[in-house]
Amino acid sequence: LVAIEVSFEAVEGGGMEEVEAVSRVRAATAEFIHDGDRWATQGRVYFNLAPSAAVKYLSSDLELVAEEHAEERA
Repeated sequence: LVAIEVSFEAVEGGGMEEVEAVSRVRAATAEFIHDGDRWATQGRVYFNLAPSAAVKYLSSDLELVAEEHAEERA
């Protein structure tokens, strides 16, 4: 699980151009699965949940095996 920020754009003529909330950045957690060789995603995102909260939310399906924090970029 990786913390991400998601934003959307309204499609011209799609009826959402006037909706203020469309352009707001949303906090979310992306789910990655390790297949034994590499990490991949199927596009699953949990909005309004930090990775630690997503683990609790999905506790019957997932197991926390490690927690790493990203290093700040210079």
